[in-house]
Amino acid sequence: SGAAAASPPLRCDSRVRELNARATLLLGVPSLPGSRGRARRSSARGSWMRFGAVGDSAAVCFLLSALHAPGEMARLAAEARRHRDMLFLPVAESHMLFRQKTRYSNFSSRGRGMPTFKQYAFF
Repeated sequence: SGAAAASPPLRCDSRVRELNARATLLLGVPSLPGSRGRARRSSARGSWMRFGAVGDSAAVCFLLSALHAPGEMARLAAEARRHRDMLFLPVAESHMLFRQKTRYSNFSSRGRGMPTFKQYAFF
């Protein structure tokens, strides 16, 4: 008798059925395009994303706008194919800070400055 095959790691692009069956946490991490965003994602991948639950019972998705210049989108798409941990949202990036009371807090507190499109599209 052979050992059961290990399940593939949970990733942002895993099938919904697999995420629903195995994930106890789906973590959306707001991120930015460009070298600063790439450096931050790389740092996360090399540190806390190495924790054993990530890929087993937790999936991490870096949240980015899908509306960037073609050259930047090509770089982001290549990174997404390589790491499988990026989710592109069909909303323009905004540098405005969301300071209104949010549904996320049951309208009890103001937003903490997360870029507007990510609050709108993810929450």
